[in-house]
Amino acid sequence: MNSKKLISAFAVTISALWANTVQAQTFYIEEDPIYLRFEQYTGSTGILSFWRLPTPGVSTFPGGSCTNLKIPADRPEQSSRFMALYLFSKTNNKKIFYLYNTTSCVMVSFGTNG
Repeated sequence: MNSKKLISAFAVTISALWANTVQAQTFYIEEDPIYLRFEQYTGSTGILSFWRLPTPGVSTFPGGSCTNLKIPADRPEQSSRFMALYLFSKTNNKKIFYLYNTTSCVMVSFGTNG
């Protein structure tokens, strides 16, 4: 009987640790687009990479140690969508949100609430 409780407690502990590890890798940010500056945008064959103000290349994104975030070149449609969302949000004073992987510094998802 005790071994069943011990195994059950062990399984719950492992599940909680695994869930926290997965959650820790992705971080959600919602902010005004005026805090972002683009390093480069080379269209459908390039990587979209952006920096955070006040000090581009030095300021880290909340929740991690990334100094820039990327949308890789194998996702050109997402680069174009992000640029369009960024310009729309900046023009209309709307906040944008994005989720990024804190280990790889790659965006996972993005959008706007307005």
